[in-house]
This record gives sequence, C-alpha cells and structure tokens, in this order.
Amino acid sequence: MNFHYQPLVSWPFFFGIISVLTLIALTGLFFQWKKGIPPSRIGLRLLFFLGFAVCLSMAVLRPQYSLDRQKSRILVYEDGLDRKTVDFWRDSLEIRRALPLSKLQAPVGKIFLLGERFDAAQLYPLKDLDMEWILPERRGAIRKLDWKGYLRKGEMQRVAYDVFSESDSARLEIPGSKLESKILKKGWNAGLLEFYPSGLNRAEFPLVLEKDTLTSLRFFIGAARPKKYHFQLGFPSAESRALSSWLGEKGEQVTEKIKLSRETVIQSGSSPDSLQILLIDPAQLDQRSVQDWVMTGQAVLLVINVGKPDETAQVLNRLFGTDFQVRQTGQNEVVKLESGLEILPFEFIEKPAQKLTHDGAVAIQYSESSAIALSLVTASYPLALQGKSEEYGRLWGDVFGNLEPDETESWRMSAPLLSSMSEPIQRLSKDSLPDLVAWGKDTVFFRKSAVNPFLSEGQLQSSDSSWIELDSTFAAYVYGKGQLQALQTSALIDRIKGGPGKESKVAGEILRPVSPWIWLGGMLIFLGLLWLEPKLGY
Repeated sequence: MNFHYQPLVSWPFFFGIISVLTLIALTGLFFQWKKGIPPSRIGLRLLFFLGFAVCLSMAVLRPQYSLDRQKSRILVYEDGLDRKTVDFWRDSLEIRRALPLSKLQAPVGKIFLLGERFDAAQLYPLKDLDMEWILPERRGAIRKLDWKGYLRKGEMQRVAYDVFSESDSARLEIPGSKLESKILKKGWNAGLLEFYPSGLNRAEFPLVLEKDTLTSLRFFIGAARPKKYHFQLGFPSAESRALSSWLGEKGEQVTEKIKLSRETVIQSGSSPDSLQILLIDPAQLDQRSVQDWVMTGQAVLLVINVGKPDETAQVLNRLFGTDFQVRQTGQNEVVKLESGLEILPFEFIEKPAQKLTHDGAVAIQYSESSAIALSLVTASYPLALQGKSEEYGRLWGDVFGNLEPDETESWRMSAPLLSSMSEPIQRLSKDSLPDLVAWGKDTVFFRKSAVNPFLSEGQLQSSDSSWIELDSTFAAYVYGKGQLQALQTSALIDRIKGGPGKESKVAGEILRPVSPWIWLGGMLIFLGLLWLEPKLGY
C-alpha cells in the first residue's frame, strides 16, 4: 500500500507553520523544566504535543492510500440469481466478496457483473467503473445473435450466433428453412447459419435448440425487381440449361441466344436491349457486341463453360484490363469437391482487386466499367438433380449476389431491433430520398450520404414490442422487454460504456483518501490531554 498527499497549502508554508508550532511548544516545555517540573511529566507533555502535530499535519496534507485494482475485486450478481451459480463464478474467479447489485454501495476496484436481466436504472450507477459482464452459462443462453432485418426476395439470410450448449451433441436448427442442423459442442458455440427464405413481406423462423425454441427470427422480405439475364453461347449444355431454369424459377428475366452455326441460331426471349447480367462461353469474347456491353457498363459479365482457364484469363485481361491468373493443381480432367461440385483442376491466384466465392470456384473482379467473373465450374447441375437445391442456390446465389446491381429502391438494416435501443437503417433509392419517414408513433429523420447520392441514413428506435411499418415496402419487428434479455443487457452495457468494445476510463490504481475525521478527532484528543495533564496531581 502506497500513500500520496494532496496538501491544502504549499510545502514551504506547511513546513514553516510546523516549525513555528514546534518552536513555541519546545520553548514552553523548556521554561516548565526550569521551574522544576519532573522530566517524566515534561516527556509526557512532549508526547501529547507530537501527537497533536502529527494529526494537524495529516489534516493539512490530506493523505491518500492506493490499492491495486486487480487485488480489489468484487462479484456483483443479479438479484434472485441462484446461489450455486454465484458460488461457481466466485470460486472460478477467486473472488472473496460477492453481493447482489441492489446492495452495492461505493464500489472500489474491478467489478464482475454476473447475470442476464438488468435494466438501465440498475446499470447506470456502474457507468464510470471498471466492470466486466459475465453471462451465466446455461443451456440455450445467447451471447450474440444478429441477422439481416431486410432481404430482397431470393437473397440469402445469414444468422450469426453464439449459443451455449450443455452437451457435445446438441442440434441447433431453423425449422422451415431447409437448412441442415448444426451440431454444437459443449460450451459456447459461435457460427453462421445461411439459408434462402421464401415468401414476401413479414417473415418469421424459429431458432430451435434440441426442440426448445430459443427465439424467433423476424425480418422483412421485400419484392425484388426481376433482373435481366442473357445467355449467349456457342452450344447448349446441361449446365447452362439448369442455371437458366433456376434463374427463371426465381422470377428473373432470362433470354438466350445459342449460335450453333453461321446459319443456325436458337434464340428465346426478346432482344436484350437493357440487359444487366451477361453469361457467355469463352468463344463469345470475340464478339464486338459482347465487348461493347461490358466496356460501356451496360452489363456485368460471367464466363462459364470454360475449358482452358489460363487462355480465357489472358483474353479477359487483354480485352478488359483485368488481372485473372490461374495455376494448374492436377492432371485430372475435373476435381470433385465434397459438396459434389465439379471444377477444373486449376485455382485462382488471389489478387487484392478480386473476390473468390465458393472455395475459389469463381473469381470476380470489379473493373472501372463493370464487374467481370470467371468460373472454373464444369458441372453444378448434378446438385440440383440430386435434390441439393440449397447448395446449388448457395453457389450461384453468392456469385450473382456479388454481380447483380443494387435495387433501384431498397433498405438495409441489421436485426434484432431491441426495445428502446437505436439501430442504424439505410435507404437506397435511385429516384428520391426522404428526409423523414413515419415510424409508428415516432418519426425517423434521414441524412443523405456525402459519398453515395442514392443513399440516406437514419436511426430506428421504439419502446413497443411488435411489428412497426416504415412504409408499404418495409416493416421491422421490435423485440420488447423480456425478449432476448441477454442481448438487451449487452446493449445497455455498451451504451453506458460509450459503445461496444470501449475500455474503462478508470486507471489501474485506486486512490482513496483517509477520512479527515480521524485527524480532527486526534487533534481534539491530544489537545484535551495537554489541557488535562497539568491539572492532575501525581
């Protein structure tokens, strides 16, 4: 334990006053000794004076003692939490002192906050303290959970989770999503669930752990404007037919032009005057129309049915200034992945300006005019034939999700939206952007982005617990008190700390003042003894 001082006066003035008082006291004692007072009584009076001088000095200097924060720790727990859980964490953290939050007064040192259900009024007194939150480990506890609050029809939903399991064989699943269940290990499990939800408007899917529903995932599915896809190939194939059918089932506009010979051309659909996604085989790269579409930014390009990827990569680089590079990985004609997907025995050399999807099966580069993709896939249609529509959709959904242009009107928001907590929302519109939108009983004000002229941003917040419509194209669900309680507590803690991941403002050393009443009481006692001692006859 170290001591620090905060004197009320300057050090020279302090030493001057003490010196004068000491001189006066010693002079008085000297004359008393000259009068014949016994040395024992003179020594006793000197001792009383020294006690008074020390108390007076401490009252002026105001000493403070320091404590090591790590050695001064306390476990504060949720009122009503079972004793077994409290004892477990107190023993695990090697903390001696534990008490409920309602009994915490003037805390000092590091606080470990144990529990799941806290409100803002309980947590606010901990605002400037060094605090670490602990979520009790129980079956189905959720430490993290987020997903997309708005999806375009046909877009993949991604659910990030961190869930506690008491066994090594628990199954986490989303019934109705056609998604295989995840096997969890004992302890905390973090992962990602991906699926393609069906339907439009409000959607709700349960998150289930071993037949127990942990929560419901609620989000909004907006109608997607059909994109225009055009296949321009030198020959038909099972791969292109399966892909064309899959796009048609999604509601996209698909046209085809297959030139079998100079005289024979198979064409379906109207002329692609305003196409957006162009799918070709390498032979079509010589066509001037194809080059113009891509170089003028009228369409993004996906090259499929590739036989010699190294040569195709060189042609793309020469025509459009891309930087595709591949290297051979084996001598077999095709390589079959675990998912059943067949690709060429090549791999892409990763480049900063490119993005690889589905284990490197497709590379996408974003040029100045348009996005260009090169595929090593030789056969993905067997996945559809084998009933693995989810994996087939995941492959091409990822590819086209990175290629497709943005909707002319869309929303972006993360979920869940918690009661009384704000969540950022973005509005994309190629026509006009609103300055404000009615949000239940409230109003959401939007601020236009300085970077993207078609983007505006706002903050959603509501104390209700229900679906609330923003307009006819979007609604969000607000999770109220008692729902996703651990996430509510986590958000409250982040808010009082100033944001997620913020460090505590307090330093590693604690300074506590010694109570001034000790020194005041000491001075009164020693002055009383100095007054009383001469009156005693002994």
